[in-house]
Amino acid sequence: MSLSNSQGTEQLHPPKREEKQQDPQVQFSMRIKLTIILVSLTLISMGIMAVSIINTTRTALIDAANQNLVSTAKQISTKIHSYVTTNLASLQAEAQLPNFQQFISATLPSEYYLQNLKDSLTTLKNKDPYILSYSLLDAEGNVLADTRTWDPSTIPAFLGTAEEVQRNLKNKTGTGLPWISPISFENEQGVLYLSAPIQDMNGNPAVLLIARYDIAAFQDIVKQNNDLAGTGSYGVLYSQIYDNYIILAHGSSPDLIAKSVVPYSDTRMRELLKKRLIPNLPAEELSLNIPHFITNLEDAIREPYFTFTEEDSVNQVAVIQIQIKDKQWLLAFYQPQETFLAPIAEQTTLAILLAIIIGGLASLAAYLVARNFIAPISYLADIAQKVGQGDLNVRAEVKTHDEIGMLAQTFNTTTEQLQRTLETLEQNVAKRTENLARRAVQIRTASEVARDVTTIRDKSLLLTRVTQLIADRFGFYHAGIFLLNETGSHAVLQAANSEGGARMLARGHSLPVGEAGLVGYTAAVGEARIALDVGQDAVFFDNPDLPKTRSEIALPLIIENNVIGVLDVQSQEPGAFSKEDIEIIQVLADQVAIALDNAQLLEQSQNALVELEDLYGEHIRGSWERYLEDQPGAYNYKAGQITPISTPEEWDNVKLTPNRPALENHKLVVPLEIRGQRIGGITFQRKENQPNWTEDDLELVRETTGQMVIVLESTRLYEDTQRRAAREQLTREIADNIRGAANIEDAIQRAMQELGQALGASEVVAHIGTEQDLLSGQGENNYE
Repeated sequence: MSLSNSQGTEQLHPPKREEKQQDPQVQFSMRIKLTIILVSLTLISMGIMAVSIINTTRTALIDAANQNLVSTAKQISTKIHSYVTTNLASLQAEAQLPNFQQFISATLPSEYYLQNLKDSLTTLKNKDPYILSYSLLDAEGNVLADTRTWDPSTIPAFLGTAEEVQRNLKNKTGTGLPWISPISFENEQGVLYLSAPIQDMNGNPAVLLIARYDIAAFQDIVKQNNDLAGTGSYGVLYSQIYDNYIILAHGSSPDLIAKSVVPYSDTRMRELLKKRLIPNLPAEELSLNIPHFITNLEDAIREPYFTFTEEDSVNQVAVIQIQIKDKQWLLAFYQPQETFLAPIAEQTTLAILLAIIIGGLASLAAYLVARNFIAPISYLADIAQKVGQGDLNVRAEVKTHDEIGMLAQTFNTTTEQLQRTLETLEQNVAKRTENLARRAVQIRTASEVARDVTTIRDKSLLLTRVTQLIADRFGFYHAGIFLLNETGSHAVLQAANSEGGARMLARGHSLPVGEAGLVGYTAAVGEARIALDVGQDAVFFDNPDLPKTRSEIALPLIIENNVIGVLDVQSQEPGAFSKEDIEIIQVLADQVAIALDNAQLLEQSQNALVELEDLYGEHIRGSWERYLEDQPGAYNYKAGQITPISTPEEWDNVKLTPNRPALENHKLVVPLEIRGQRIGGITFQRKENQPNWTEDDLELVRETTGQMVIVLESTRLYEDTQRRAAREQLTREIADNIRGAANIEDAIQRAMQELGQALGASEVVAHIGTEQDLLSGQGENNYE
């Protein structure tokens, strides 16, 4: 029964009317109260659900963005790490070049050695556009050679670099270890020094080979990967200086490079300027002012990602450490939250609209029902309360087809929609969680391949390892790697994980480029090819060794726009390759291509080094053969006297020196070798009544003869240099005398006289005439 202010009610309950006049709360009718309660319950339930859904979605989106940022930061940090370590390894290999060791072994380096050395340094510098210079530094910190065109008299004590770089480079000459310098600034340009020792003939570090790199290389690496983690994402490379951080590369704002996170104190700035660890610029151009960001960077080890607010922008940031020997940098990758949280705004708008609609329906239903039936409303209120408590399986019983029945039906429909929405959301969250787990496996696989690329030098082992990782971690049926032959006509299978692949490897399986299957197509065109259902792809090549294949992807291995091979992956399921799978497999293919190129370059460098060592050995052997032509064959020490051995009988006692030290009764025989080339030997003989030779004697003789060989080689080089200098001096004197001649006859006579005296000739005859006259002995002019 509806309560109202009708006349009948006033007559039956006059006292209550008085109370209504006195108490304003009872002025509302039950209809209004019921309407307010129902609408409030509905809106509160919808609001809670909407907030829960939005928060869950927001958390999932932030987690996905964090994982994506961490993965991207790891990829870029791997590139920076690989760039530095690869160049350091190359520098170590270059330090073993023979012309460097020949230079430091020479007693008196000539202009030829210096020019040859500078040409070698210039060639090494031109291999990379980011290399600013190459130089040689001795143990005292003096510059022996440098690719920069300076007047030697004006070269500073050490290249004009930062004080700390100078001190460390000088100290490294005696350690025999490669070294990476801190980042320093020269004329407002950031530079990085790499150094490697050059050893002398005894294997001791004597000279330091130094390469000076422009840190713009890091800026290019970071900038090339902008938007890699999504729209608006970019990376920033930091280096710690005491309790501050300085920006080395910035993908979004290059003008912030060399600026610190917080300002320096005056004392600290003077110290850093003196050490050249910061550019020489005004204080206001050297720093930002975001002190709370330093705390986030320092916590990067514990928490690799965080939220950072700067002005009106809220960014999600992931930080990865880059550890190269004793140097540690931080790579932060940013992405604005508004980019990856855009779905939240759409979902909020939809939730508000849905709340308005449901609130309006609930208000209308409450108003209509309240006029006639209180009980059904109470019933529906109880049902609504259960739904508000989270029981979405409850339904209102529809007993009539009037407004109450319609309200119940509407309420049931709304509840079903909410239940379906939550179920769909749970399914989406579960699917997203599964995708994130799969993505994590993919990232871990890429990391393992990147690690193997830097550690495994054997090409066959590396390729086999990559195919096993791809097949095991991604769950694919078959993974194989093809490399083009020398002519480029066929793609030859080099590694595979499946049993069918093993059979193909055993028989040397190969495919014609451009003619057979996806592999041949990819090798010819240089583009990836995917067959999500091989039965419908005309390019698919039916292989009896792999009969279960239902889908296949072939990705090119490209180095400098040249296809060197193909990564072939096959699955038993149709449509097995998702967009994420293709992206990560392409990353793996690029890593494999880089590893193959590095292995080939290493092999070429090693072969070139062996050839240079062989040529240098031949040069040494030929030089000693010419040197010994005018020397006695051997020397004999006996009874305190040293005499040359000239008779065959004496020579027969010592000429059969073995190729290595040997003990024989009372005789000790030791060969003399220079860089693997044997130039002689020494035989020691004791009397029968003297004790036999011991291993200590052999070790003493070996060490002494080792020093002796170095002295012999240095002496020969010195004498050879003196002979060349004397010959050049004599040539210049003869040429100067000839240039002073008044005519041709005078010039000829002077030349004959000078050459005759220089060569010790008793007679010199010069004939002047044509070739026919000279052959017939009828020269027009003869001189004696």
